[in-house]
Amino acid sequence: MRDAGATLDANVLYEGDARMGGCSNLSSMAEAKPLPDLTLGTRFPARLLNFFPAAWRCNHLIKSCGGARETESFGYAEYFRDARRILFAWSSDPIEILEGFPAARALVDALPHETECIHLCESASSTLVQGLFPHAVLEWNRTTLAWHDASVQTLARDLRACAPDIVLILSHAPYPVVLQAALRTTDAKVRIGWEGAVSAPFVNTRLQSDPATPRAARFFQSLDLWRYAGLTPRGQWTRLQPDTGRHTEALREWDAKRAVPETTWLFVQDAANVDALDADLYAMLHEKIRMREEGRFTLGAVLWNPGMKPISRQGEWLDAPVFNESDFSALLAAVDGARGVVGFHSFALHFASLAEVRTLALLDPSESAHDATGLNPLYEVEWI
Repeated sequence: MRDAGATLDANVLYEGDARMGGCSNLSSMAEAKPLPDLTLGTRFPARLLNFFPAAWRCNHLIKSCGGARETESFGYAEYFRDARRILFAWSSDPIEILEGFPAARALVDALPHETECIHLCESASSTLVQGLFPHAVLEWNRTTLAWHDASVQTLARDLRACAPDIVLILSHAPYPVVLQAALRTTDAKVRIGWEGAVSAPFVNTRLQSDPATPRAARFFQSLDLWRYAGLTPRGQWTRLQPDTGRHTEALREWDAKRAVPETTWLFVQDAANVDALDADLYAMLHEKIRMREEGRFTLGAVLWNPGMKPISRQGEWLDAPVFNESDFSALLAAVDGARGVVGFHSFALHFASLAEVRTLALLDPSESAHDATGLNPLYEVEWI
């Protein structure tokens, strides 16, 4: 287990005194080849268990992690009120982490002050989670996710040592069964997840949401469990605010580019999805913003570029303010104070939407799960 603030080299504040920063390793996520789900072992003789039918392997996991039998009955409302240790298990998708953050932060703020929070995430997303929350973080690695692997057994022991009262799995995609089993070993009386992402007996409280409900809204709906217990988590969007030092650095960079953030709209995108900033893109974005602005404005760009991929610029982009950012605190400072941000579905867009900035999301109808208009009053969607 690592302390959330131990390795941070830059700070960002959100809603008060919690801190965030560091460089991301999200660009390396695609390089890791995941093991098939329900992998029991990768070394002889444990790997021979992988040849058994999936049902047998699942039953093996159930027995290994404590069996299908649950603890004695108890009062949910009283248990939720008295719980003092909560474990948040995060999706391997960094965008889903960003979408779950506002609700998770609202819950953390509503919990009694003495409540201890722990986070479980994939190692590729640990810097992001450590930045968003000032709590301890446990990691798992997709390339060693086999039940009998030493790293998974160590993780299971660490989870048992944490002894959470409640486990909340913040993922709508199927959550690895091996991780579900590891969480089952904690003996937490309440283990919460979404129908379709988790299964019994590993999780004993499964939530159902309307498929048409955007993911961020589904995460907020899960807070009703705590409201039923008498707690009052807010239903409002959570904002990130840049550290003062980072903000000052960003203003100097704006001055160097001879631009003013208050009159500038920024195109936000992951550099991995961009080959060039071309004239057609500039014209399209400029027109969409012009339809929403009465006065003059400048169009620039902020690219989330942890790998420092070279991006060519053409036409009007040659004179536009363009930022290449490789760590979260710098990315936040770059968009903070801008007139607005505009972009397609991407990590950069959803990260920027957590700042106090007007956000225009250009989404395909198939991306409706990422619509935050019902929660974020500064968020607007144009369907393309």
